[in-house]
Formats: sequence, C-alpha cells, structure tokens
Amino acid sequence: MLKERCEAYLSHTQARQTETVGERLKHEQPHFLPLPQFPPECCRGIPVKVSKTSLVQFETSRYSVPSQYAYQTLWLKAFVNRVEITTQTETDAVHERLSGKYQESICFEHYAKVLERKPGAQQHFRATNKKELPPKPPKSEPSLFPQVPVQPPNLAQYAQLLRSICMIQPQVLLLETHLKETAPAQYSQAVL
Repeated sequence: MLKERCEAYLSHTQARQTETVGERLKHEQPHFLPLPQFPPECCRGIPVKVSKTSLVQFETSRYSVPSQYAYQTLWLKAFVNRVEITTQTETDAVHERLSGKYQESICFEHYAKVLERKPGAQQHFRATNKKELPPKPPKSEPSLFPQVPVQPPNLAQYAQLLRSICMIQPQVLLLETHLKETAPAQYSQAVL
C-alpha cells in the first residue's frame, strides 16, 4: 500500500515547480550516497555502571548481568521491545524491556557461579526465572579450608545470658560505689 502511494506521488508536480517529483528524483540519484553495509540499530545506547549485585539501571527499572561484570562499565542498548547489555565485543545479557516503573528482570543464569559458591543464598534469591542448582560434582582433592558446621544461634541461651547480666549489673554498681566511699585509695589502685 505504501509502495503504491509512493509510485503515484512520482507523477505529482509540486507548487512552483515545472518538473514532476519522479523527474527531479532522476536528476538527484547520481548524488546519493551508498547505503551502509549494515543497517543502523534503532536503539538508544548509554553507558551503565554495574552495581555490586550485578544489576544495571535503565530509567527506573533494573536488569541483571553476569556476576563477573560487577563494578564495570558496560553499554546498554534500549530497543522498543528489549534491552541488550554489551561489552565492546559481545552481547552479555538480553532482557525483555520492562514497561512499568521500579521493576526488576533478574536471570538465574547470571548468578549461577555465585550460587554454586554460596548455596544457602538460593532460598533468598529473587530471580524471575528461578531454577534449581545442579548438584555439586564430588571433589577429588581435599579442600584447603576446613569444613566448619554452622548451627543456628540458640536464642533462649542468649536471652538468659542477657537477663543474668542485667541482674548482676546493679549489684556491681552498688559494690563499686561502696568501695569508692570506704577506701578510695585501694579502689583507684585496683581499677588501674
């Protein structure tokens, strides 16, 4: 439909002109520059700084990148329907462009290496496409670091310890004031 309208316009003569649009086009065609070898990308390109959590911000939304790019500056190409995050040579992440404000697009694959080192962090991980981590391969050589079991804190014991300190504290203050009043010289030597 557009092509037919353009071809019909070639026979049109504009105001204060003697030649048709098609005749004037033939005169100008030898002066046209050649088309570029690769079509230009219809996007907005901006440099972005990757945060410590491997996220970049575009407008008000945040997009994840592979964790090895933390603290680096990358290029973000914002197309109409997608966002590409690239280095100088390769595309590192492609996300669907978020239309709302303050949204996040986080890919599990970008954090896989970090979650392999910290498997406990997976339960708090907020990815949009959460997957299970693959099982760890068995290690053949012994680890350089000792394996220390971590137990959750016993809050009952902690609360009991705090209560005992609070009960002892007033008695210690009374003893200190009594010593200051009765024997100030001995108290100052004992404190030093």
